[in-house]
Amino acid sequence: MIKGKKKSSRGRTLSNKKKKTIDDIIFEIQKVENIYLGEKNQIHVKVSPEKYIKLVEATITDPLLRQMIIKPKKISKGNFELRFKPKETGKYSISFYARTKQKKFKREEIGVNSIIREKTVETSTSSMAAETYNIDFSKIKKRTWPSSSAYSIALQNPKQNIAESYEIIRNGTFEKNPMVKYPTLIFGSGNFGTVFKVKTDGGIYAIKCFTRGSPDLEIRYMAISSFLKAKKLPFFTEFNYMDNAVRVMGKKETYFPILMMSWVTGENMNQYIKRNLNNPNALTVTAKSLLKSVQEMVKSNIAHGDLSGDNILVRENGEINLIDYDGMYVPAISSLGASEAGHEAFQHPKRMTEFNERLDYFSCLLIYVTLLALSKKPELWQFNDGDGDKLIISGDDLNDPSHSQVLKEMLKIGGKVKTLTNLLIKSLSKESGWEQISPLLIS
Repeated sequence: MIKGKKKSSRGRTLSNKKKKTIDDIIFEIQKVENIYLGEKNQIHVKVSPEKYIKLVEATITDPLLRQMIIKPKKISKGNFELRFKPKETGKYSISFYARTKQKKFKREEIGVNSIIREKTVETSTSSMAAETYNIDFSKIKKRTWPSSSAYSIALQNPKQNIAESYEIIRNGTFEKNPMVKYPTLIFGSGNFGTVFKVKTDGGIYAIKCFTRGSPDLEIRYMAISSFLKAKKLPFFTEFNYMDNAVRVMGKKETYFPILMMSWVTGENMNQYIKRNLNNPNALTVTAKSLLKSVQEMVKSNIAHGDLSGDNILVRENGEINLIDYDGMYVPAISSLGASEAGHEAFQHPKRMTEFNERLDYFSCLLIYVTLLALSKKPELWQFNDGDGDKLIISGDDLNDPSHSQVLKEMLKIGGKVKTLTNLLIKSLSKESGWEQISPLLIS
C-alpha cells in the first residue's frame, strides 16, 4: 500500500488536531480479475482518507516499456475501478498516484505485476480447460527507488550507509571516476541502475545500485546468479545479489539491494573500435570472440538479452566480457517475461515480448558483421556520427533498410561481409528469433 501526506484544506490552525498530510493517503488493492490478452480487465482500488482525494490516476507500463496513463472510474466514495485491455503478451506493471483537493499530489509506485498471456484452450477427449493467469499478490511490493546522485552521496560514507552485514563493502573506499571532467563516484549508468567502483581488502569490485526495478528483481537476479555460478562461462562475471544493503539520505529507515561483482577491466565496444580502426586483426579477433561467446550461450539455452556497445567490454587481447544482466534470460525465470526490449540500434525492429534463448540472434549478427566490415573498410566508422548508442547501423537503418546508405556500403565490400549483410537485411522481414540467423549457423 501507499501512504502519503496531505495538508488540511480549511486554511485555519488546529491546536489539538494533527493536520492531514499527503503521506496519510493509503492505497489498497481490493480485487483483481483474471488477466487475459485482448480482453478488458479490472483492478479495484480503495483510497483513503476518502474526503481528501480528488483524483486517482494509474500508469501502466507494458512489456515494451511503453507507458499510458488511465483515470480509474470512481464507483463509490473512495473506491475506484481501473479497466485496461492488454495488447501484448509479457509482463505489465501498474503504479497509482492520488491528487488532493489542493492540487497537490505525490506519486509512489506499487509494483502490481502480472504476466499477460493469451487465453488458451486445451482439448482432451473428455473436456476443454481454459488456463487462467492471475496477478500474484505475493509480488505486490511498494518501492520508490533512489536516484544516481542519492546513491553517490550515500556511498561517500559507506560506514554509515552500508548495512553492517556487508562488512567488506562497508569498510571499503569508493573511488572517483578519473575519466570525467567533474569529480564523481559514478562510473556508468544504465536502464536500471548506476555502477560504482569500490576498493576493499579483498579486491576491487563493481557495485550496481538500482534506480528502478520491479518486484521480481530478487527472483531474477538470484536465478541468474545461480546459473552463472554453476556454468562458469568465462565471458560472464559472477555476482552476488545483496538485499537490504544501502540506504540514502531521506530514506534512512529503508535499505536497498545492490549487485556486487569483480571489477572487469576493458573498453566498451565503441572505444575499442575507435582505437583499433587501423588494426583489422584486432577487430577480427573481437568479432570471433563475440560469436563464440553467443554460441556458448545458445548451447546453454540462455541469452544476455541486451547486447550493445555499452554492454560488451573488450580486454587488451580482444576477448570480450558481457556486463549488465538486467534483461538476461535463463530457463528458471522464463515465466517472468522480458524486463526490457534492448537498445534500438542493436535489436530487431519486430522484437516484442519474447523471452527465450534466441534473444541475442539478431544483435549478435549485427555486431559481428559490423566488426568484419570495419576490419575491411574502417572509413565506415563515419556512420557512427559520434553516437555512443550505436556502432554504424542505426535504428532508422533497420526500420528502412532499402534506404540505408551504410548497408549499401557494407554490401559493396563483397565476400563474407556481403553475405552476412544480405542475411541481416533478409532477417528484418522475419521474426526476431529467426532460426536462419542462429549464431550456431554463422562462421
